[in-house]
Amino acid sequence: MHASGFLPEVWSPDDDTQALRRLVAKRVQVASHMTWVRNRIHSVLHANLIPPYSSKLFSKDGRTWLAASRARRISGGR
Repeated sequence: MHASGFLPEVWSPDDDTQALRRLVAKRVQVASHMTWVRNRIHSVLHANLIPPYSSKLFSKDGRTWLAASRARRISGGR
């Protein structure tokens, strides 16, 4: 079939397109991992009966609250 020219040509991406595809795939992987980590942190807080933070936990104020909450847990207080 190839000798008679019956098979159509197949497009192959150039180097820039391949690099962009790898970059996008890596970004998706990193975003997925970040979501997994955030969900894991929420589940650990819930499992340890730590009341939820009233706003966004991963904002600057939320991370400060999280660090203080961790310090209270280590020192034995709530």
